[in-house]
Amino acid sequence: MTHTKPRFAIDIMNPRPIMAHPGMTCEALQDLLVENRISGVPVVDEDGVLRGVISMTDILTSGLNRSYLPTWFEDSRLDTMLAEEGFHLETVTGGYVEDFMSRDVITAFPLTPLAELAEMMRKNRIHR
Repeated sequence: MTHTKPRFAIDIMNPRPIMAHPGMTCEALQDLLVENRISGVPVVDEDGVLRGVISMTDILTSGLNRSYLPTWFEDSRLDTMLAEEGFHLETVTGGYVEDFMSRDVITAFPLTPLAELAEMMRKNRIHR
């Protein structure tokens, strides 16, 4: 069996992604992410229309009113940073997905070449 090198988004994308919906609680989202060992998901409405994306980083950085930096987690103890901001871990799960999701979603077509996809992700500083 010969394997071909992936060339397009369709070659590496998940055809059945795990999804959240806007009215899902952040607590349920956290369970979903942990259960599936993932860090974020697309958010779709009851008609299956993409409305946003959400990750645990969205929830944490929104609560802290700080922008995400690649070294954010490595440079500090998250529990200490949260406490300094008056934000406790048990409150991270308060609210709903729609309160924290990113609404400006950048998408690609299945036949987007991987090099173009990688550049689009680099340029827009996204990783999913």
